Amino acid sequence: MNQKLAALGVKPSELGRVIEEVGELYDRFRSLGADGFAGAEVHLEVEPAPALTLRGSVDAVFEEGGGVRLVDWKTGSLGEPEPQLGFYALLWAMERGELPVRLEAVSVSSGERIESAPTRDDVEAVADRVSAVAGALRQAWEGSPLERSAGPWCRWCPLLEQCDEGRSAAALLQG
Repeated sequence: MNQKLAALGVKPSELGRVIEEVGELYDRFRSLGADGFAGAEVHLEVEPAPALTLRGSVDAVFEEGGGVRLVDWKTGSLGEPEPQLGFYALLWAMERGELPVRLEAVSVSSGERIESAPTRDDVEAVADRVSAVAGALRQAWEGSPLERSAGPWCRWCPLLEQCDEGRSAAALLQG
């Protein structure tokens, strides 16, 4: 067990605190309620164009008001969840053929909550941004220089370790 804890950067003397924190998070999570719960870790995948696959995994889906509410749970602060929620709404609309009635991000640790009701215009704007990113990537793959612009989204990027701009943006957000 000590090797596994060491790999996580946890000392055995800290294990009690970690277990207590996880228990507190679980208690707060249980207090959120489960009315209308329809699924957890719902995977969405669409191929809007040849050689372009969009994927996402929504933490929870609840049936609500004749439609669905998509929920993203956070264990820390909410940060800026709107782009992620917008992307989930786009995927849902493309895969399921309907807009979610509500999007919600909830911090289990702090109780912060952000809600919105996506519109067709909102989802189309996200689709335009995704299309622009896909176009820029295709252009980069063809040998053209790729314009980089770092921001708060960089901390979730799987390419962060290879991106100087993203690492710099993530460091600024932490400090």
